[in-house]
Amino acid sequence: MSKEFLPEWCGKAMETRDGYRALYRLFEGDAWKMVSKNGRPLVFAQKAEARAAARALVKQIINPTLRTMHAEAAPVDDEVEAWRRDRDAAIEAERASVFRDMPTSAVKGKRGNLVRVERRRARRGIAAE
Repeated sequence: MSKEFLPEWCGKAMETRDGYRALYRLFEGDAWKMVSKNGRPLVFAQKAEARAAARALVKQIINPTLRTMHAEAAPVDDEVEAWRRDRDAAIEAERASVFRDMPTSAVKGKRGNLVRVERRRARRGIAAE
C-alpha cells in the first residue's frame, strides 16, 4: 500500500437508498472517505451534486483559506510624540549645519569637494527637485 499524495474524488458517487454520497481520498492507497458535516455523511439527490461536493472539499483541504486578524492601532503617548518632534528637529538642524554653505545645486562628492548637479525638467513641465 503506497502513500503517494494523490488527492481525488470518486467519479461514481456511492449510491444509497436515500440518494448519493460523495467520496474522496487524499492518498493513493487510502480507503475512500465520505464527505460529512457534523460527523454525519451528506446525502445528495444527484450524482453531479455529490461529485461537486467532493471536489469542493478536496479543494478546501488542499487550498485552505487564509485568515488574518486586524488589530486597532494603539494610541500614541504624548511623550512619544514629543520625542519624535525632537528627533525630527535634531535631524533638520544637523542637515542645516552640514549643508548651510553649499549652493542648492551642489552636493558633496566622495572626496569632500562640491559637485554641481544639473536640474532638468522631469516631464510635461514639472520641475525636478
